[in-house]
Amino acid sequence: MMLFRRLSVSFTLAIISISLIVLAATSPALANTDWVPDRGDTHTYVSSYTGKTIYNWWIWNTDEDLAGLRRDSNETLEMDVVFYNYDGKAWAINWPCSLCYRGTNWDSNQPNAYGDTQLDDGTNERPFSVGSADATKFVSNRWYYFVIYDVRGASSGPTMTKLQAQRGHRSPSGCYSTYCVYADNTVTIVPFSAYYSPGDCYWRYPRNASKPYCSQW
Repeated sequence: MMLFRRLSVSFTLAIISISLIVLAATSPALANTDWVPDRGDTHTYVSSYTGKTIYNWWIWNTDEDLAGLRRDSNETLEMDVVFYNYDGKAWAINWPCSLCYRGTNWDSNQPNAYGDTQLDDGTNERPFSVGSADATKFVSNRWYYFVIYDVRGASSGPTMTKLQAQRGHRSPSGCYSTYCVYADNTVTIVPFSAYYSPGDCYWRYPRNASKPYCSQW
């Protein structure tokens, strides 16, 4: 009986160990995020000159923090500002044009920047982003940004707003257009419940649990 109990305990401990290993491998909290920026500053506001405007800034503190963007030569990045539109009343829903060009309705200092498309994004959550088609060229200790002008929406707000980082790849690798970029990993930095537009959000990743999402500085 004693031998049976010892075997039972050993078997139970083995199962627990295996479960912990599986959890560590699959848990989003433990996922590899050595490509997500360390902190950022997002503004959504209305200007008499540029209409509804989205300004998004971010930075990596060290080279190690963006190592995941240098694993190969085919990395892309999009820092998405996503608006809650399940009620059809989002502050921002569409770009001001079907094909907006740099210098007209958007700008950015990212390497190989492109205006992202909203094709296949659905109507409930409306993302806006200017992406980088060559994320291997990002460097630490430099602020990157994008701005989108005159976006179109259905209300003056407030609208719940989510901030996400999306790592992807180009296919074919020689194409640098928005239509050649495919997502691989998406990380939510600030959830819908923590940020409303129009408004400002100063965030840090990973978040200090003792502070609200949008007051990390």
